[in-house]
Amino acid sequence: MSETNSCVAIYDLQQKLEESLDSLRDTGCNLHKVSVVGKGGYSGQHHFALYTSAGRVQFQGRQCGFWNRVYALLGSAGCFWVPGYGPFAVAGPVVTELMHKQGMPLISGQLRKLGSGLYAIGVSCDNALRYESMVGQGRLLLIVQGNRDEVEQASNTIAGTESVEMAVHVA
Repeated sequence: MSETNSCVAIYDLQQKLEESLDSLRDTGCNLHKVSVVGKGGYSGQHHFALYTSAGRVQFQGRQCGFWNRVYALLGSAGCFWVPGYGPFAVAGPVVTELMHKQGMPLISGQLRKLGSGLYAIGVSCDNALRYESMVGQGRLLLIVQGNRDEVEQASNTIAGTESVEMAVHVA
């Protein structure tokens, strides 16, 4: 596991997560250290797609306005499909961690791709499994990585928002 500290907040509503992103930006948080993870609006009834057009990442689907804004703010973009779990969308540096987990065996036989990526950024196996489950239920994760001071400042900012819950994971 890397020596990374992180703050993970869980949201039921896109609007609340967007408000938290705005708050983080307004307080000077480096948005290149922020990630968002969610199901991308996939419910088995609706499609979604991720593609590039004219050099920009574009999301197509039920939550296109939300994901296009998140991708524009955070940079890195990815969509993953995991057998037995389904698809999920990711923006930010966690995309790189998930790509490094491509084809690797499950950690402790429990964590799928998403949980393994979270584990790689310092989230305990139990919490990674819980976060993975919450995304599967349609919730959104907002993740801020960095040194202790950066994560503490981000957690203070997020504490003033309407997340369902928030936790700090210190290496």
